Amino acid sequence: VVMSALDNIEARRHLNRICLAGNVPLIEAGSMGYIGQSRIIIKDLSECYDCQKKEAPKVFPVCTIRSAPSTPVHCIQWAKLLFELLFGPQDCSPDCAVSVGVHRNVFECSDDDPN
Repeated sequence: VVMSALDNIEARRHLNRICLAGNVPLIEAGSMGYIGQSRIIIKDLSECYDCQKKEAPKVFPVCTIRSAPSTPVHCIQWAKLLFELLFGPQDCSPDCAVSVGVHRNVFECSDDDPN
């Protein structure tokens, strides 16, 4: 029996193939934040790791983003986290929307105004 708690999909898929080829039961475990999960994968008795439908993550683990952002999406998320740490959360109040509208009107009028 192989017990797995790997931290990336490529390694999990590789271990899954090795266990299936060797007809060795695999206990797969993982976590994301405070949510944990486990499953038992046995050849010809249960779905393999690649056969199970997985939803695309809507959020990214903060530990991955802080320690090693490796994809463009991770880098964007890291920049957003850093921005909020430096400047505070974004204010999407109605006053902000009015201010943006006023600036747009100023720029639109400036094209027509020769002064």
